[in-house]
Amino acid sequence: MPDGTEEDGAPGSGAPENGAPSGGENPKPPPPPSDFDGDFDAERAKKLIENLRKEKADFQAKATRLDEIEDANKSDLEKWTQKASEFEQRAQAAEAQLLRSQVAAAKGLTPAQAARLSGGNQEELEADADELLELFGQPKATPSGSRVKPTLTPAGVGQELPDETDPAKLAARIPRR
Repeated sequence: MPDGTEEDGAPGSGAPENGAPSGGENPKPPPPPSDFDGDFDAERAKKLIENLRKEKADFQAKATRLDEIEDANKSDLEKWTQKASEFEQRAQAAEAQLLRSQVAAAKGLTPAQAARLSGGNQEELEADADELLELFGQPKATPSGSRVKPTLTPAGVGQELPDETDPAKLAARIPRR
């Protein structure tokens, strides 16, 4: 300031003149001067960046420690309340999935169609299922228990199968060198 006194270091204010906090706190370096007096100084900028990075790391460590302390100070009731709300959310999601699956099975939807069902209750899900069926039609149902039968043919199509099927006898018929 023009008169040589600073707001923090004014006589009688009780604050040290160098801007450091009074009491048992760790002294912090004073902020860089706000007035810029000349050309760009790469060394000065590099030091400033290094100091800011150190402060950032220090603040992050302190924030982590504060979170740990806050968690430790939570009462058992708060911890159990939080766990209960998490379990309630999981239960609601499971109930919604079960209801969606039940409606899909009742309407005969495929799993892909069932995944697209939306609604908050059974009536809304059923209406959405009916709409899906109108748009895409009933999925082609395969009779239960029926499978696609493979049409396998032996490697030597048209060749006769050997009369002998005993592996030991077949192995004995193979010529040795």
